[in-house]
Amino acid sequence: MELFHQLARRNIKIRKQSGFGAQWRQQWEEVFAGHLTEEEKQHIHLHNRNGINGYLWHVFSYGMRGCFTGEEAEMAFDQEEKTCC
Repeated sequence: MELFHQLARRNIKIRKQSGFGAQWRQQWEEVFAGHLTEEEKQHIHLHNRNGINGYLWHVFSYGMRGCFTGEEAEMAFDQEEKTCC
């Protein structure tokens, strides 16, 4: 709940939606890892043994998709408008 209060103090609107985790994960995977084969997804542990709940960030840490890191990433994040989550 601490995160909720921190965001609320910044006038960021928050709304909890139950039951959308799998749908959002699938959409994320299509956008960021849609170019990978199933074998590549297995290699980077995108899915666990049951086919879900692997490590989404591995698409970046294994270099399969470009990204900012370190101070460059923090600066890019800070420049993004954050009005809701």
